[in-house]
Amino acid sequence: MALVWVPFAVAAHLAARDPEQLRWLVSATFLFSFAHQPLSLWLVYGDEGQRDAHRALFTWAPLVAVTAVAAGTAAQPAAIALAGGVWNLAHTLRQRYGLSRLYGRLRGFDCSSDNQLLWAWLSAAVVIGLARTDLAVLARQVGLDQRNTTAIDALASTRAAAAVFLPLAGAIAVALTLRSVRAECRRDIHSPARLMYLGSTATEPMPPSTSSSSGGASTVLRTNARSVTALVPLRDASAVAGPWASMPLPWCP
Repeated sequence: MALVWVPFAVAAHLAARDPEQLRWLVSATFLFSFAHQPLSLWLVYGDEGQRDAHRALFTWAPLVAVTAVAAGTAAQPAAIALAGGVWNLAHTLRQRYGLSRLYGRLRGFDCSSDNQLLWAWLSAAVVIGLARTDLAVLARQVGLDQRNTTAIDALASTRAAAAVFLPLAGAIAVALTLRSVRAECRRDIHSPARLMYLGSTATEPMPPSTSSSSGGASTVLRTNARSVTALVPLRDASAVAGPWASMPLPWCP
């Protein structure tokens, strides 16, 4: 699951030089994104016991959500698009934190500090993307219509502010990463699955994905690939890691 985003990123970059392929990829990405979201309530959170215990929630929540989105889209589509983007980022990050913490607990240690680390990485990635990318031009390159580009234009207007906050966001991300590395070095036992998962997450927002016209499609595809693979039952790879779990990490003194 840690590397499931790689084929999606490769597909986006291969399509970057062909506008028609890129438009098709973006359309498929949005279809993939919107199709899996209504299923998450039932497939991820809605086992039979939960559905029986909260039948009203599982019956009415999808209808309320569809009604709210339809009304909001008619009244203020830009606000709905921005809110949807923020939600997509936040809920995916919470999924990653949940998996990371579960892997830590399976090995018998607490890694709640991963929450701050992941938020720092996400904030730095967003600031880098806003500061280095002309989102308005990118949106038109991939053929988004006026309704969609209205929200993107609002984000693009924050480019100057993002450049100002870039050093701060980068410094916080680096500081929390170093803190996490030191904490990991002090442990006698590790979760290889957790470390691979965190390492894979750290590489996702790295340039050049934020500086090319394929970046948007690549990011959304990778994000939703993670969401869908969350449907797979959790299996701790470190449980079969054998001696790897207790070996010293190569970057520790």
